[in-house]
Amino acid sequence: MSKAALIACIMTAPALGACTAEHLTPAPDVRAAAPQSMMLAPSTCAPPSVTDGAGLIPDGASAMMALDVRGIMKGAFGTELHAAITSTADGRDGLATLKACGLNPDDVERITMASDLKDGIVIAIEAKGIGKTSTIDCLHDAIEKKVGSSPWTKTTKACTTALEFDGDDGVAYAAGKNTLVVASKSFDKDLQARLTGRGTPALAGTLKWAKSSLTMGKSGWFAVDVPSSASSSLPVPGVERVGASIDASKGLALDLSVGMGTQAQAEEIENNARMLPAMGPMMGVPTGITDSLKIDRDGSDVSLEVFVSPEDLKQLKTLAGI
Repeated sequence: MSKAALIACIMTAPALGACTAEHLTPAPDVRAAAPQSMMLAPSTCAPPSVTDGAGLIPDGASAMMALDVRGIMKGAFGTELHAAITSTADGRDGLATLKACGLNPDDVERITMASDLKDGIVIAIEAKGIGKTSTIDCLHDAIEKKVGSSPWTKTTKACTTALEFDGDDGVAYAAGKNTLVVASKSFDKDLQARLTGRGTPALAGTLKWAKSSLTMGKSGWFAVDVPSSASSSLPVPGVERVGASIDASKGLALDLSVGMGTQAQAEEIENNARMLPAMGPMMGVPTGITDSLKIDRDGSDVSLEVFVSPEDLKQLKTLAGI
């Protein structure tokens, strides 16, 4: 199994039903796997100290995103998203497999993803029962039946059930009965520390600024520390960080925060943004979007607010030929 396939599959399975045989083909299993029905965690082990997705992300992540899947599916675009998922055979098959293992779409609460913008990735899925032994074993058997070989070996690490993926460097942990967290090896040691309540979470370290700059109780949010090498290649150089809060309950409300290196660079961003209401209609952008735009600046930080209604989105899709 390639790392990309592993991450994409585990990330989207509960929410989108995207795990099919095509995505889940593992490398041949040359080890004797432990019986999947066996509870491997010793009786002396305490439950994981941290079980929420955001709290599990270790310091060292440069980019982080969280999605309130349940809220999004009940929001303005939920019906359209569900129709898109069930419009393909892969989507329908994936959802059927998940339901057979006791995972219904409404059981998925949040997905939290993070990266060091190199080769390190952590993904935490919070869904009712996803970390239970019975659920993990059911998914294992369903995947094995589809692809003909075991997708992982179950063992114990950090005093909890761990899944080691054959042919790759990924590992997953049951962080309590309702959370499954997947990580690449570069994050494994720090993730184990977070599971036991040690170490520093990203939102108290590298990405601490996001807690004061973003509203995290809505449909989703993201925060990125922009590397200097990438910032210098942007149309307006000097961007140090970008974050946004998203509310999809009635449409798509976006509160964007951009941190620049200097006040002069922030003023340039602000001036360019203030041209958008005049330029938007000439480019076919709905007036509802341009009229909703609000721009503010505080020193070297620029904030923008914009709202896209379901009708505006239809017009944008038509404009883009989608």
